[in-house]
Amino acid sequence: MTVPLADDVGWLDPIRIAGGAIMVSGWAQDPSDSAGHLQIQLYQNTAADTQLYPAAVADLDRPDFAADVEADKSDHGYAATIPMAAGVSTVCVYAVPASIGAVGDELLGCQAVSGAQPSPGP
Repeated sequence: MTVPLADDVGWLDPIRIAGGAIMVSGWAQDPSDSAGHLQIQLYQNTAADTQLYPAAVADLDRPDFAADVEADKSDHGYAATIPMAAGVSTVCVYAVPASIGAVGDELLGCQAVSGAQPSPGP
């Protein structure tokens, strides 16, 4: 299952959880620059705060992307792993234009995740 985005900029695949980590993946392409590679930013929103994680680059091979959008290149995939916060949080993924003067960030999607609850204190 994917989360489609208006303007065919990209999508966020279903988030996976393993070993206390959140794994995100998908594809993103600037419709005005098919040769360029967008930066990907991840935010994890919890009840306590919002954490920004270092950007990834959408430059991984995704043949399914090329087939779905009839593109001649398939190197617009991204993948990143971030630590999971305790409790319920929402992970949001944005595509960020690489060129100066480009239109703003595009939301690729948000998904709720649930981490282990902290152990009660003594």
